[in-house]
Amino acid sequence: MPAINIDVVVRDSGLLDRLEETSTVSIPREMGDAIEEILQASIEQARTYPPETSGNQPPPPYYERGVGNIGRGGFVTKVSEDMQGLWSMQVTRTDNTVTGQLRNLASYAKYVHNEPSDPEPPYQAWFHAQHGWKTIQAIVREQSGGATTEAGVVQKIQQAVDKIASIFRR
Repeated sequence: MPAINIDVVVRDSGLLDRLEETSTVSIPREMGDAIEEILQASIEQARTYPPETSGNQPPPPYYERGVGNIGRGGFVTKVSEDMQGLWSMQVTRTDNTVTGQLRNLASYAKYVHNEPSDPEPPYQAWFHAQHGWKTIQAIVREQSGGATTEAGVVQKIQQAVDKIASIFRR
């Protein structure tokens, strides 16, 4: 089970299918492109770590990014899984549905990036929130340009819908 897994699903209606038949614009493709753009930008933002704190500096014990917990005498007690490099995304397009999936397989990613509203606990640890780590849900909302992921995706794909509508205004 991935440590982080967020899905964005957009379904168009039968009306949009009929519009697609008469236009040169593919609604699912345009939606998929918008979701792909949002998820790629979200990954880039999630890979940007906030500034280090005193908890990342000697004296031991401290956490060194990319290494793990450094104990007394320099003993490494846990090796980092490099959460930064473990982000992946997948966008699937079928008939009337476009699904975007963003995930991180680092075992501790959920403690860094999950919101309390996520249906899968555990959630972001308080100290990560206090030190500038954004939840992945907040990052996706920010990248989609809206207060909610769905609203942001709709805003991003509105250009595609406008493009289709302009075909029928000619």
